Amino acid sequence: MTASLFTSTVFGALVSDPEVSALFEDEAFVAGMVRFEAALAQGEAEAGAIPREAGLALAEAIGGARVDPAALRAGTAVAAIPAPALVAELRAQVPAALGQWLHWGATSQDVVDTAFVLALRDAAALIDARLSTTAGALARLAEAHRRTPMLGRTWAQHATPMSFGLVAAYWLAAVVELRRSALGPEAFPLQLGGAVGDFSAIGPAGLETRARMAEILGLGARTPWHADRLPILKIGGWLTQVSVAFGKIGMDLIALSQSDVGEVRLGSAGGSSTMPQKQNPVGPSTLVALARSAVAAQGTLGQAALHGLQRDGQAWILDWAALPGLALAAGGAARIAEETLAALEPDAARMRANLDAAGAAPLAEAISFALSAHLPRAEAQALVKSAAREAAGGDLIAHLKGRTDAPIDWDRVSDPAQDLGLADALIDEILAAAAEAGLV
Repeated sequence: MTASLFTSTVFGALVSDPEVSALFEDEAFVAGMVRFEAALAQGEAEAGAIPREAGLALAEAIGGARVDPAALRAGTAVAAIPAPALVAELRAQVPAALGQWLHWGATSQDVVDTAFVLALRDAAALIDARLSTTAGALARLAEAHRRTPMLGRTWAQHATPMSFGLVAAYWLAAVVELRRSALGPEAFPLQLGGAVGDFSAIGPAGLETRARMAEILGLGARTPWHADRLPILKIGGWLTQVSVAFGKIGMDLIALSQSDVGEVRLGSAGGSSTMPQKQNPVGPSTLVALARSAVAAQGTLGQAALHGLQRDGQAWILDWAALPGLALAAGGAARIAEETLAALEPDAARMRANLDAAGAAPLAEAISFALSAHLPRAEAQALVKSAAREAAGGDLIAHLKGRTDAPIDWDRVSDPAQDLGLADALIDEILAAAAEAGLV
């Protein structure tokens, strides 16, 4: 077994998204660092920080270079950063006359942070693209089950009837919020500033170099942030929200699909090695596990944000440990949620059967409000509460009829389908928000 579930041959297919995972493989990360060096040479050439012809030729030469990640292993172990070994590898591959301009005025953190940001930007784009498919599945569930009554549950106990369509719509609302808060190009900033973030080595052309590089790489042009980790925390925060939003759906599906509830069926489920009847909620359970993993990684990222002075090696290394896991968890969660929801089968008949089996107890709130039209509110609540204790799972309506002559429409208040609140209006509101966000 490898050290990471996401890269494991055995477990990787369970928890990961292959496209997102590929962005954080060593080859892709090294390629990102090479892209930084090529963009640096071009940007400095265009800004006049280094001779134009030499810089453009150097950028082209770097673009054709190939660096084996294994070639950086020994150097990274010594320096604790891969940039010095990378520069040595590139210098060996470019024309000797151009080598003096390689990595001109940059520092190791510029290279590594930017390579990470490039991977995170591409991962966020892949994850965001999956939101539309997931939102479409949730919108269809919300529309199809607007008037499907089911037991609402709070503290794992029966609460009041509600619409399954509204349950799906609330799941959709979280996806809408993810799209609304999706990170634009400015949230993925180029890191460039040199040794202490003041462009002292690049000189007067530093800001223009930054602008040119940001344009070349498609990143935001931000004040050097090598010791200010808020940009990384912001990216990590969105990735964590993705995992948590889908983890919430996973928790709900576990509860609704358990054997003695059976209100949804999972299109794909896992089996047991010894119990042939088992249909385990593999997808939902994995969503919960990924969410918890992401929350823990975001906490580590918060610790890493405490950088001392202009650079802090111990904090920076924590970034490397936490960031890939956050992105891979969010990518896996987006894939699993998409697949799980596309195959989800709600069982309206079982929802109604469970609701009917609960008797009138879930209607107690509606009955107390109906009585409040004829009795003081506190008195109505006390009456229903006392009758519920006496009924103890029996016929609550019969007990109440024997204790009050209030002209209640008992047929109406005993029909769960009449107690779905503003489900239709709320579903419409969420669907409209999803359409405005470009999700449906």
